[in-house]
Amino acid sequence: MEYRHPEVRTVLEGFVAGKEWTYRLMPVHMRPDLLSSFAATTVEAQVAWLRK
Repeated sequence: MEYRHPEVRTVLEGFVAGKEWTYRLMPVHMRPDLLSSFAATTVEAQVAWLRK
């Protein structure tokens, strides 16, 4: 990842559906560049929220 996508500096792993509110608690300058979650636990509402 480091060599193929050097623009990504921080990653938040384990981004669970229903916990999107935690993203708003993070200061803007500290928010991750990439969010990671398991496909099995991802719901359509979470994908829509991420796209918006």
